Amino acid sequence: MSPLLEVHDLRSGYAGSTVLDGVDLSLTAGSALGLLGRNGAGKSTLIMTLMGLASTTSGTVTLDGAPLPTRPHRITRTGVALVPQGRRIWPPLTVGEHLKLATRHAHAGIWTRKAVLGLLPRLAERLRQPAGSLSGGEQQMLAIARALQTNPRLVLLDEPSDGLAPAVIESIVDAIGRMRAEGVAVLLAEQNLDLAFSVCDEIAVLDRGVIAHHSDTAAFRADPEAAHRLPGVSRPSGTSMIRMPSRCLISTCFPGGTTPSGGVYGTVSPVIMCSRPLSCRTCAQSHPGGRAKTSRSRTACSHGVADASPAALKCTT
Repeated sequence: MSPLLEVHDLRSGYAGSTVLDGVDLSLTAGSALGLLGRNGAGKSTLIMTLMGLASTTSGTVTLDGAPLPTRPHRITRTGVALVPQGRRIWPPLTVGEHLKLATRHAHAGIWTRKAVLGLLPRLAERLRQPAGSLSGGEQQMLAIARALQTNPRLVLLDEPSDGLAPAVIESIVDAIGRMRAEGVAVLLAEQNLDLAFSVCDEIAVLDRGVIAHHSDTAAFRADPEAAHRLPGVSRPSGTSMIRMPSRCLISTCFPGGTTPSGGVYGTVSPVIMCSRPLSCRTCAQSHPGGRAKTSRSRTACSHGVADASPAALKCTT
């Protein structure tokens, strides 16, 4: 399949300074690339450059074989949509007004208001509510809905999970999955490894403005020692994975825990999700569906019993 987006030797920055120093990547329709890296590596700058919001000094960007325009409003009309970091909604405008504005120059396609609200039903209850009064999670849903209302071919998401609750992150996972199923390509800049692993075919790691590593997600996860040596990919201890569809997240699927018999989970993020039931070692009760809450400092079962270590939970197999 021919690439939808092709970036070659891209250099860009702000006010005369160079941030991106020769980036190459490509995306096909319906695929998703997770862009990882520490703060300041250039993730947001790449998103901003593709959207015409940072100055390009050299290199080429093509969309479906044609050069991408350099002005944001023209880029939007080619079928590129942005979900910016921090949401950037207009607080006085209602949810409905946001969606109406997004359709002014939208392409014809499947993402009608009915389809968007079907994907993000919470917004249907808030159509007349000012966006500034929404919760952070609802504002993020609105930013995604606003992008989808343009019927894009490519969606650029800049750290959409930042500061959000696990349940909202799961809604983002579902939304990205639906986008991909409809043929929309996704470029996801993220700090949350688990979100990137959940939705992306490929992983690229940016370091000092260049791609330091690029591989498919399965290969990236299969070699955690090499991955953890990359800038911005090290993970804090004492936290656990969010869900991967139909996968058990003990060390057989993602290294970082013990063997299945030990049942200690791996690292990172705010929710454990396993396709098998979990048993809490503290309260000795099973948790059907394998759901348990956690934080950076403790792991808690759904009955609220907490333990200082992720070892409080184990897989029942």
